[in-house]
Amino acid sequence: MGGDTDAVTIALLVAAKSGAQQYRISKWGEDSGVGSAATFSRKKNNLEDDSVITTEKVPDDIGRPRYCLQLIDKYALRSQFGVELQMSAVE
Repeated sequence: MGGDTDAVTIALLVAAKSGAQQYRISKWGEDSGVGSAATFSRKKNNLEDDSVITTEKVPDDIGRPRYCLQLIDKYALRSQFGVELQMSAVE
């Protein structure tokens, strides 16, 4: 997947940095024309396979389970995508 940096991938990386819900970022992407929910899901799976992000289940009593995106290793971003997300103002 190295070098395959597009708007959907960047949106997922930023969402993972902040711990956003996968459903919300996918819905935003679909509503704004960035990509379909299927594209977001496919790109998320690729990022998980590359050990860049992971998902954490969010407790929800009703409906489908929701998942928060989590960044695994910020250094993987640099080596695989040529981008770096600043994790805090101190770094």
